[in-house]
Amino acid sequence: MKLDPTNMVWTWQQLFSGIACVAMMFLLAALINLLMQLDFFAGAANPVPEKKPRRGAVAWILDILFTTLIPAFIFVHVSAYVIKWTGARTALSPILTSANLNGIMGWLIAIALIGAVRMIITAVRRKKSGQTLRLSDFALAGEGDEKIAWSKAGKGLLIGLIVLGAVGIWLWAIEGFAGINYQVWNLSTYLKFSPMRITRAIPYMIIIFVVMFVGNMSQRVLPSTGNDRKDMWIAVAVNSFLTASALFFLLLIQYGGSMLIGDGTAIIPQIDIYGTGVNKSSGALDFAFGYCYMMGGTTGVVTYIYRKYGNIFLGVIPSAMFAGMVTLSGFTLVA
Repeated sequence: MKLDPTNMVWTWQQLFSGIACVAMMFLLAALINLLMQLDFFAGAANPVPEKKPRRGAVAWILDILFTTLIPAFIFVHVSAYVIKWTGARTALSPILTSANLNGIMGWLIAIALIGAVRMIITAVRRKKSGQTLRLSDFALAGEGDEKIAWSKAGKGLLIGLIVLGAVGIWLWAIEGFAGINYQVWNLSTYLKFSPMRITRAIPYMIIIFVVMFVGNMSQRVLPSTGNDRKDMWIAVAVNSFLTASALFFLLLIQYGGSMLIGDGTAIIPQIDIYGTGVNKSSGALDFAFGYCYMMGGTTGVVTYIYRKYGNIFLGVIPSAMFAGMVTLSGFTLVA
C-alpha cells in the first residue's frame, strides 16, 4: 500500500521517540538499583561520604568556567584537529574507526585532563593547608577506608555486563518482533548489538570510562535543602545539565542562530585545518547532538547511584559500558 507522504504524524513520532530514549536512561538507573538489592551486589555499597557543599559565587563561577565556557570555547578546534589526525589512512583509524566520533572523544579527553589538573591543584592546596586527603574525597572509597576495594569495582563490571545483556535482549526483541527502533530525528539513538558494532565500540567505551571516572571523582555537592529526596533530584538535574551545557549552547547558537538568520549562514565559523582554503571544518559539531543526551544522561545516572550507594564504580562502569555499546555503537560504522 502506497502511503501519502503527508499522512505522517511526524511531530508525535518524534515526541514519543524522544520520551522512549530518555526512558532508557531511567531503565539503566533502575536496573543498577534493582541489582543492588541482591545480597551479592549490596556488599559493594559504601556509606556515602560527607563532603563540604559548594557555596559562594566564586566557586560557582569557576565551576561554570571549567565545565561550560572553556569546553565550549575549545570544542571546534580540538575536535577538528583530532578528526584530521585520526582520519582515514592514519595510524589510529583501524582502531578508532569514526573520525567524527574521534573528534568528540578527543575533546572529552581534553576536558578530562583539565579536570585532572584542577583536582591535583586542589589536592596540593589542601595538603599545604594541613588538611588530610582521603580516598573518599575523590569518591574512590567509603568514609574511613584507606584502600580501594577492587572487588567492589569488579561487581560494578559484572552489573554492567548484566545490564548490557538485558538491554541487548530488549533491543533485539523490540526491533526483531515489532520492527521498532529508537530513533530521534535522523539519529539512531540505540541499536541492537552486532559483532562488528561491539568490537568497534570497545576503544570508545574505554575512553568514555576514563572521562566519566575523572569527571565524577570530584562529585559536585550542593547545599542541602533538608529533604534527601529533593537533594537527590536537584543534584541529578544540576550535574546532568552542566555536563551537557557546553555542547548544548554551541548547538543552540549554531543551528538556532542559523534558523533565525534564515539564509544558511552558520554563526560559528569553520576553520581551515588543512591549509587549502577548501574542506573547512567546524569539527565534530554536526555529530554532537547525541553527546548532550548521552553524557548528560549518564552523568545523572552516576550521580544518582553514587548518592545512594557511595561507590563511584557502581555508576561509572555500567554507564560507560551502556554509552559505548548502546548509544555509540552505530556511529562507529560511520566515517
